[in-house]
Amino acid sequence: MARLITLTDAVGNERLFNPDHIVDAVYAEGLGYTWVYIDVKIDGVNYVKVKETLEQIRILVNGD
Repeated sequence: MARLITLTDAVGNERLFNPDHIVDAVYAEGLGYTWVYIDVKIDGVNYVKVKETLEQIRILVNGD
């Protein structure tokens, strides 16, 4: 069974992600969001804009 992490999208919805599908994450400092790129498409795109920082995502993915 896949391990899932919870991330909050830009409009406040909690979404579950399989961390094995995350291929990149980049923080847009001027906008205050992190773009999480995944290897599949969701809602027609391969990224989701989330409120968590890179450090928060790293901890969730690595289990630190």
